[in-house]
Amino acid sequence: MLDNKIQREWVKNGAVRIVHMSQNFYLVQFASEDDYKHPLFEGPWLIVDHYIMVQRWRPFFISIAKQTRKVAAWIHILGLSIELFNDRFLWRVGNKLGTMLKIDKLTSIQSRGRFARICVEIDLQKKLVSQIDVLGHILNLKYEGLHSICFKCGKYGHKQSQFSQEVIVEVEDQGKKHAQTAMDDDATMEELTNLQGNPSPIQNGQQKSNHNLENLDSDENYGPWMIVK
Repeated sequence: MLDNKIQREWVKNGAVRIVHMSQNFYLVQFASEDDYKHPLFEGPWLIVDHYIMVQRWRPFFISIAKQTRKVAAWIHILGLSIELFNDRFLWRVGNKLGTMLKIDKLTSIQSRGRFARICVEIDLQKKLVSQIDVLGHILNLKYEGLHSICFKCGKYGHKQSQFSQEVIVEVEDQGKKHAQTAMDDDATMEELTNLQGNPSPIQNGQQKSNHNLENLDSDENYGPWMIVK
C-alpha cells in the first residue's frame, strides 16, 4: 500500500527505489532531485489514518537501533508583523528552531498578517519550541503533522497510544547532492528573535535579566494550540 502511494503521489520525473527495512522504516531512493524534495517538503502525509514521517537519510543508519530523531516539519509563525515577512528573517527563525529547509512563499503571501509557514528539520529528542519572542512580543508556533505532542513536557511521542501508528520513511536523493545554505549571520536578525525554549529576549538592544524570564519555560507554554488541524 505504501509502495503504491509513493509511486502515485511522490514520483513525477524519474525512477524510485523502495527498500523495506525493519521497525517500520523504509528507504526511498530518488533519481530526481525534484522528486526527492516533494515528499520532504510537501507533507504531512497520511495512509489509512497513519502518519508517514519523512526524514532525510543519515549515513550508517541502523533501523533496529534508531528512534525517529529528526524530521522535516512545517511550522506556522502566528501574528508575525508584516515587515518581517522576508526571507532573511524567516531563515533566521528557522535556523534557531532547527535546520531551515524551505519557506512556503505562496502561503506566507496569502496569509500575510496572520501567519508565516516554514519547513524546518527539527530534533524530536528535544522539547519543541512553542513560542518565540519578537521585539518583546510572544508569538505562538504551530506544527503540522505532529499529533503526539506531550503538553506537559513539550516533547513529541509521549501520547502515541492515543494516536495512529506512524510509518517512518527515509528519503535519499541519488542524483545531485545538495544542501540548503542558510543566510549569513546578521546582528539585527539576532536581536529580533529569541526562542521560548532558551529565552534571552532583547528589547531596544538590551538583554533582559534571566530572573525575569523564568516563567517562559513553564508547562503553560504547551497546549493543543501547537497543532495545526
